[in-house]
Amino acid sequence: MKSTSFRFTALLLALFLLASGLSCAKDGADKTPVRNAAIPAPTHANLAYGPFERNVLDLWLPEHADAPVPLVIFIHGGGFIDGGKENLSPEVYAACREHGVAVAAINYRFITTDPFPAPLRDSARAVQYLKSRAAEFKLDPKRFAVYGGSAGAGTSMWIAFHDDLANPASADPVERESSRVACAGSIAGQS
Repeated sequence: MKSTSFRFTALLLALFLLASGLSCAKDGADKTPVRNAAIPAPTHANLAYGPFERNVLDLWLPEHADAPVPLVIFIHGGGFIDGGKENLSPEVYAACREHGVAVAAINYRFITTDPFPAPLRDSARAVQYLKSRAAEFKLDPKRFAVYGGSAGAGTSMWIAFHDDLANPASADPVERESSRVACAGSIAGQS
């Protein structure tokens, strides 16, 4: 068990280092929400994880997984006013797929319409939603990681260091799930 945990952590560290190098090369000029052609269509597209229009995520699951797999959740940057799940790095996606790791990319509400902490809470709810469906998607809820650049980096750190948002008394089954993650990454984060 210890070696599996070490391999998961090592893989995530390698992914974050790869993504951080890539983020420096991008100029951010193209804001068109078009998925990179190197990333195939998700296994599940535009899953609604909450009640708001931007509460949607894409999920890529490994083929033929016999046991629950780890999950890396991409939280996009954009200053909390721009960006989208389409900005998932093809290199990070490919590395996860090569190692049998599931990938999710989420959208969240922007502060132009919903002030803080809306984007942060939305992102934590995406974690909770995926945990609520972990058995169905064959995900290991103890091996979830979040990462992103800029606003996504800050949000990832917020999720990692914030108190658990699970509310066992909630009527909403998603809110009963833990928002805890095993790992978080920051690319060009505010800190």
